[in-house]
Amino acid sequence: MRQWLDWIGHRSRSRRFVWQVVIGIIVGGIITAAILQRVRGPGVMFNGMTLASPESDDPAPLPGVSPKQRVEAPSLEAWRQWLDDPSRTLADVLDHTPYAAEAEALTGEQFAGLMAESRFTEPQRQLAVAQWQAAGQAPDNIKRILAPWTGADPPMRYAHYALAALMDADQRLRSAAEAYEAEGRFPEATMSRQRAVERYLWLGDDEALVRLSADEAYHDVVDPYVRFELAGHQHDWLGVWQAIPPLMLEGYVLGPLLLTLFSGMFWFAYLCVAGEVRSLRSGRFGLCVLGVIMGVISIGVTLFFIAFQEHAWGLTESTEMKQGLMFCLAGVGLREELAKLLCFAPLAPILIKRRNALEMMIVAGCVGLGFALEENIQYFQSSFGGDAAGRFITANFFHIAATALTGLALCHFIHCPAERLGDFLMIFFGVVVAHGLYDAALIIDAFKEYSIASAIIYVLLAYQFFHEFSRLRSGYRPPVALTAIFAIGFAATFAAAFNYHAYFFGVSYTATSMIPTAAEAALISFVFIRQVPEQWID
Repeated sequence: MRQWLDWIGHRSRSRRFVWQVVIGIIVGGIITAAILQRVRGPGVMFNGMTLASPESDDPAPLPGVSPKQRVEAPSLEAWRQWLDDPSRTLADVLDHTPYAAEAEALTGEQFAGLMAESRFTEPQRQLAVAQWQAAGQAPDNIKRILAPWTGADPPMRYAHYALAALMDADQRLRSAAEAYEAEGRFPEATMSRQRAVERYLWLGDDEALVRLSADEAYHDVVDPYVRFELAGHQHDWLGVWQAIPPLMLEGYVLGPLLLTLFSGMFWFAYLCVAGEVRSLRSGRFGLCVLGVIMGVISIGVTLFFIAFQEHAWGLTESTEMKQGLMFCLAGVGLREELAKLLCFAPLAPILIKRRNALEMMIVAGCVGLGFALEENIQYFQSSFGGDAAGRFITANFFHIAATALTGLALCHFIHCPAERLGDFLMIFFGVVVAHGLYDAALIIDAFKEYSIASAIIYVLLAYQFFHEFSRLRSGYRPPVALTAIFAIGFAATFAAAFNYHAYFFGVSYTATSMIPTAAEAALISFVFIRQVPEQWID
């Protein structure tokens, strides 16, 4: 075992070996994805029909998305095959009909013919055809056309659902919410109740949300996120805190979670080696682990700050200059850096007593890593892992470096308050401003043409981190080269994310979307290679 570790350590200092491994992992990951696709077939979400075609499970758009942006025209035969699927429900049909009708994917006669051939009952066929005819009409006309079904006695199942889907397509959220709520009176209409809650939430209708929360039928659909938002709307700060743990736990999905842990493993190894951790049984290693845990907890603190700033201060995201800058600086930058620093603070007295500045910096960096890992789960879930390689280099390291610098400054301030207060404030608010401007260059419309500023801020922060790191290093020769850990970690993260993304979208689509993004992110990797002196053997 010892000989094997020595061999790894020796080979990690060979540029040729590291590049061979990196290229091998990347190429191997792409080949593996291609083989798996050949065995399994096309991606489960991208199989020749557009994602907005009948293959979508829930086409209801977010506010501001027009139906014609979401729907392309699959063939008549594709629709016939879709309708013939025995798992297809009437709700599926009613969800897609408004978008297909407004996008002119089929003619009314074609759709009526398809429904006539379908396995649905005659009243259900008539309802779907009536919904098609009502698509794109004024709200009063829609209600008039569907009145024979929505006004039936006894009420007809799916009648109000058809009305709600049309209102959704027309971006009339309140009318959609009321129609979903009306459909939700059927015991089996769980999806309608869930959508009613979602629409009222988008509308910020606290009264409706309170009313539905008190209804036993809505108990299972009023999830932690709804309770979190509702508590924020009502300035119930204790309720916000109570909603945060289940909200965080609810966001864990196995695939993104495993991808996050796999990616984070390399950064944790990087920090442990950089921090001169010499044993897994050492106190320093334990502090690094504890730092990651505190970083995960800091996401909960950030969520509280988000609710407080949004509902008490009215601070929300905006692409406009004034509001956008306020959001990025006082919002994103301040709350995230403050949350991480607050969660690092309990470790500071222990670190000060141990009197090792490098340890202070690295443990603080581990807090930043924990924050980034928890944040990555949501990003990887929404992008199906598509941004994993990019975030490995950018967001992960940004949080590590920012917290490492502020954490080290906090330790110096606590140790010598009178002498170090100015330094601490300058470093902390400097990092806050850097973080805010980094996001502003990506969010605010007026800054988007200067998005290169984000890369400049990132590089400056990285240089400051490595300046402090180089100053604090001892003469210790790490068992594995830091550059090798970083490069192999990036390649392995890309390969794993490529396979995960290709499972859903296919290899071709994944290659065109992930490879350019990963290549752009890799361009800044020279910072890690140039700033860490290594004793190369070739």
